[in-house]
Amino acid sequence: MGAQELDIAWSLHVQVGVAQFDWDDANRDHLKRHRVSTEEFEQAMSNDPLDLEWEDEIRYHTIGETDRGRVLYMVWTARDADIRAVTSFPAPGAAKQAWHGRKG
Repeated sequence: MGAQELDIAWSLHVQVGVAQFDWDDANRDHLKRHRVSTEEFEQAMSNDPLDLEWEDEIRYHTIGETDRGRVLYMVWTARDADIRAVTSFPAPGAAKQAWHGRKG
């Protein structure tokens, strides 16, 4: 991944309130299977999330918290100027510990 791609993704991530989310039946249904709503995904992405890793096709692994305190593990990618959810589910133990450790 090049520096320009990182800059684009970081800009989207930091300015998530400005970026649009790319929703369709496929990613809505995938989140629903994990009992995560589109609203929860957007909230957790907006509440100062923590990036854990990213993959070669520029899929970011991020944890964040919803407005109601639910800690989610989110996988997403940047498509043009949009944030596209790949999947999301309740954060597993180690990721949840990383989140709570960061929050202090």
